[in-house]
Amino acid sequence: MGLNEELDPAEQIELRSRIMAGARSLSARRARRARLIAAAGATAAVAIVVGVSALALYRPAPPNIAQTPSPTATVSAAPTPTATPSPTTPPPTAPPPPLPQTPVAVAGGSCDDVIPSAGLPAAIGQGAVEDVTTTSLHTLGAVSCRWTGSWQVQVDLFPVEVVPAALEERYAAQQCESIGYDGYGCRVARATDDLWALVTVSPGATTYGQDVPEGLTDQVADVIEAGLPDLAPGVPGDRTGWDGFAGCDDVAAAIDLPSALGGAPGEGLPGVDGSSPDPLHEIAVAAGSVIGPCVWSKDVDPTTASSFPALWVTIYPGGAAGWDRLVQELAPTAVDTTVAGAEDAVIDDREDEVGQVGTGDPLTRLLLRDGESIVVLESRELARDLREVAAELLDAR
Repeated sequence: MGLNEELDPAEQIELRSRIMAGARSLSARRARRARLIAAAGATAAVAIVVGVSALALYRPAPPNIAQTPSPTATVSAAPTPTATPSPTTPPPTAPPPPLPQTPVAVAGGSCDDVIPSAGLPAAIGQGAVEDVTTTSLHTLGAVSCRWTGSWQVQVDLFPVEVVPAALEERYAAQQCESIGYDGYGCRVARATDDLWALVTVSPGATTYGQDVPEGLTDQVADVIEAGLPDLAPGVPGDRTGWDGFAGCDDVAAAIDLPSALGGAPGEGLPGVDGSSPDPLHEIAVAAGSVIGPCVWSKDVDPTTASSFPALWVTIYPGGAAGWDRLVQELAPTAVDTTVAGAEDAVIDDREDEVGQVGTGDPLTRLLLRDGESIVVLESRELARDLREVAAELLDAR
């Protein structure tokens, strides 16, 4: 999911060989000739011990010792030792190189290279390209580029290794589906050995409400595909640090939710709609670059309640490289604060704006950087200070 990045494994090959030398069996009659063969026997013994590795390649003939005819027995030469090959020892498997702390973006993060304006179909219209890469995708070495003209084109490029096989199969052919809260568009994927590109075409400002013209998505995808071999592949960054948290249930177990919300949590917030497919989030979750967003609200009757206490938590394992960008995006007016266990923290507190925004909106945002990860907590009318809740979560990590 992913998910740019580095490698150089070391190899070690160990070879062993053994040679088993057979023992000579001499009869009592040969004792009379011991003095004659002593020098030759000593020489052969030294050759066997000192030249054991050389004998694997070259073995001299045994000494030619003259035999005295015996009327009762004939002494034969000892059998030539036979080398017994040892089992082949496979070379040790080198561990995979560690992922870099800072990911390397596909195409160096250049959206001008990802979406070539000169090659797009005329029906797309004149427009401009912008980088819309989210924190979770940046951690995977991915890049998201959006062209806004008569039609909107978005290209999301990933290192191929972070993309689940199910998504590759789903978008091998064009899929027209819901996008976001109330959008609609068509998606199709293109790939090389290193890159996977998801191309989405949806209505722009002047085509809102219209269906995507037949064949337009494939035309755009063909243009994007032609440029893929020229783009530098990305390298996902390290996503460790929150290994004990598999999802929102683990986050909930780390926080005293009834204490934070001022009551038992309900089923969620009114108006939250998760029905639209979100392949980008699916990739990030599968690749471990995001946990959440997790949402809890106090169990209240929305028709009579005057307040709607709620808590949002999103964790970006390995996302620390995107700290400045995320702060600017989510909390540009935030001020520095302190949270136990965090290296950096900023808070944007707007609780005094109750009644000026929709009932589902957070009023306080707290962003903290914890080692190589980022945690974002958002709240509305909590019974506890959001910084206390954040410290509780970090302590349980």
